[in-house]
Amino acid sequence: MDFIMSVNWKKASFQVTAVLLIIVLVAGFLPGKAVAAFVGDKEITSKGACVIDYETGIQLYGYEENRQRVPASMTKMLTAYLIYDAIDAGEIRLDSKVKISAGVSEFSRNKEYSNVALNKDELVTIDSLLDIVIIISACAAAVALAEGLCGSETAFVARMNDKMAKLGIDAVFYDAFGGSPDNKISPYGMAVLSRNLIKDHPEVLKKAQQKSATFRDLKYNTTNPLLGQYPGLDGLKTGYTDPALYCFTATAVKDGRRIISVTMGSSSGKTRGTDSEILLNYGFAVAEKVIAEHQDGVKEGEDTETTGSIPGTLLPENGALPDAALLSTFYIDIFCLQMLSCMAYLRSGAEEGGGVVWYTAYMTGTFTLYSALMAEVIGSAGE
Repeated sequence: MDFIMSVNWKKASFQVTAVLLIIVLVAGFLPGKAVAAFVGDKEITSKGACVIDYETGIQLYGYEENRQRVPASMTKMLTAYLIYDAIDAGEIRLDSKVKISAGVSEFSRNKEYSNVALNKDELVTIDSLLDIVIIISACAAAVALAEGLCGSETAFVARMNDKMAKLGIDAVFYDAFGGSPDNKISPYGMAVLSRNLIKDHPEVLKKAQQKSATFRDLKYNTTNPLLGQYPGLDGLKTGYTDPALYCFTATAVKDGRRIISVTMGSSSGKTRGTDSEILLNYGFAVAEKVIAEHQDGVKEGEDTETTGSIPGTLLPENGALPDAALLSTFYIDIFCLQMLSCMAYLRSGAEEGGGVVWYTAYMTGTFTLYSALMAEVIGSAGE
């Protein structure tokens, strides 16, 4: 009887401890508690970021780099990409003229978006529209380009998504200018898109590095906060909407090496600039080392001792029944994987999709279940 009471007490105390632990851990990752991202020893405000080497395409840094986010006006890089593709294919020319539709004219006067007024039935060259799209992020001008090439923005968007599929980038777009909150692409995807754009159409940088654009004798300043401020920087595109927050794809050349950085979800217009500076600086600092390691097949942190076991657990491949200690470790392994998933969800912005209460309840129940199983193992070991 004393032994049974002892085992039951172990089970109960283990379960209580488990429940308290999960509550403490989850509470520490609840929305409202800022989780900083660091690039080396520098903190950035980005909700997602990526740095790649242009020449090799090797990733030099990533923070939530594969999580899809709203790109805002960085969408216009894809719009420009398709226009340059069409020019190369002979579909249009830089001096081809687009007749401004009534819808585009009306949209161009919407002050909720970055815009330059366009008049109904006005004829504007592709070249001029590209200027105000790339340099000053004119939204209606992006739609005018879409209509000029494909007849409608809807048909152009279909071409946009086809292009993403051909490039192997997991993304989806619903407009040509970046206003839709349903446009989605990851920081890494945006970096890859930018790299391909520059490789296929380096002329885009001739426009992107301009500090201003002139349209109808009026001068408009670039939206790029680092032009003339960061040595070697010559592009590429900013973006902002309420769902996206502040975004910036930047690229610069130093000592013959081009680096591309992407920040998505920076906290302000100012911090997207400083975030990008930090990302670019880091990229240039580590590029040679990271690329050399990658090319030599060196992968930092690789565990070469996992052969013969199932990764992430201590279970043997031969299916032998583990002893109590090993089985307890297995339960801990499985739970930790679920715990990490939960924490990653919460720290990466659970407030955007809700579900915090559900996740807390789910993880509490899961931990309680595993603790009960572990208590059974402990009890069995004592029998």
